[in-house]
Amino acid sequence: MPGADVSYLCEAASRYFRERVAPADVVRTVSGVNLTLASARRRDRTTLFHARRRKAPLITMFGGDVTTSRLRAERAVTRLTPFYPMSPRWTAGAALPGGDFAWDGFETEVDAARDRWRFLSEPQAQRLVAAYGSRLPAVLGEAKSRGELGPAFGPELTGAEVRYLMSREWARFPEDILWRRSKLGLTMPAADCDALAAFMAKGDVSDLPRSG
Repeated sequence: MPGADVSYLCEAASRYFRERVAPADVVRTVSGVNLTLASARRRDRTTLFHARRRKAPLITMFGGDVTTSRLRAERAVTRLTPFYPMSPRWTAGAALPGGDFAWDGFETEVDAARDRWRFLSEPQAQRLVAAYGSRLPAVLGEAKSRGELGPAFGPELTGAEVRYLMSREWARFPEDILWRRSKLGLTMPAADCDALAAFMAKGDVSDLPRSG
């Protein structure tokens, strides 16, 4: 991100804080482009489909964000049904992995997690439930203490969570966990990042916690 953009955003953020935010305070910058195509007939026309005889079908997608990603993906895949055998649509009413609890039941899930794994602080339980939901037992298993979760990487991440992500969510490198699956890279010390890389390089996921 250009320095002028960083300064502009810091200046804007400083309007809302007692202490000023300076470019030197910025830990990491991320920039991107979000395209929006407008149509008089359809506001969601962000998918183009091309299919010619004896040619593979081509889907081109523009714009959109995470709030409509599942809907756009379902529409795109549906366009391919004449070419590939597929099951009927089913994702619209399906919960995301771990999200199979009431929409207003987050605090209940957090309380249940803290009751089962008493070594968790409330912020730790909130982060884990937000990340894994009802799949949290597969991450923490029958652990009775934080020490049973393996090595610690920074104040939050444990070996048990890393092994789960490697075995169940295809994490291969530290960036997969620290930035794409979470934003723990913002607070993890460099030494712990190096230790995490060495731990993942071993590739041993055989001793995942048992979930009872």
